[in-house]
Amino acid sequence: PTDAPASTDAPASTDAPAPTDAPASTDVPASTDAPAATAEPVSDNGQDDGKRNHSDGYVDEKGNFIRYNEERDAEISAAFSDLLEMNSDTVGWLTAGDNIDYPVVRGSDDFYLNHDFFKAYDPNGSIFMTQYNVMRPRDTILLIYGHNMSSGAMFGRMSKYMDEEYMREYPLVRFQTIFADEAEDCWYVPVSIFSASMEKENGAYFDVRPMYFEEEEEHEKYIAEILERSNWEAPTDVTTDDELIMLITCSYNYSDSRYLLFCRKLRADETPEQMVQLYQQEE
Repeated sequence: PTDAPASTDAPASTDAPAPTDAPASTDVPASTDAPAATAEPVSDNGQDDGKRNHSDGYVDEKGNFIRYNEERDAEISAAFSDLLEMNSDTVGWLTAGDNIDYPVVRGSDDFYLNHDFFKAYDPNGSIFMTQYNVMRPRDTILLIYGHNMSSGAMFGRMSKYMDEEYMREYPLVRFQTIFADEAEDCWYVPVSIFSASMEKENGAYFDVRPMYFEEEEEHEKYIAEILERSNWEAPTDVTTDDELIMLITCSYNYSDSRYLLFCRKLRADETPEQMVQLYQQEE
């Protein structure tokens, strides 16, 4: 894409301290298997399609549907106090695979494409949730973006999840939010990954905009599509009761394409240990 950063060797900003109960940050391994690229957000995330319940939000001047949220009323985890002092845009911490271990911010999507956690210019950008997501009440799907850096930094190794063996080796994804009542409710498992075009006229197109479903049928169709298009079949299912995160970074398989990694939150009757055993059991 023409908006790819000019520099690929800038070090990722990893000096932000992890929450006190988060895994220690791992060193970012060098990698040359992916060119630098931006995972530029689709600009009309949250666009009103006439199916929203407008009592839950409003349509802004650009036609985007903005849900009312209750985040300001929620108790914040003490583990995130230092991070929030450094950057009040902090919404959580993400750990996945063999090197994704970063704070997650939410502010202006355009700003965090080329600014680090400390808001200094950095071609690595930040790991950021789209500005259109609402966490209280939680959207069905949270969209988290990161650059596909050739150094392996940020989401530079996320494409490794295209390999089923890698997915089974790293079956747990941890997304800790800043909210105190979600301190332990933070584990996810990968359920789908594929590369898709962001151009509607392309046969590989996938619409990343839906984040909140009110109609059961539309939600079911969405789940069926992501499972059908996955590069592998996960050893677990996905229902309309599940909460998902979508990790997004650039790919070069199609015109204006992205790798999309979908992970579902563990249910009340599931433990991280059980899911590791399920994903790593002999087929």
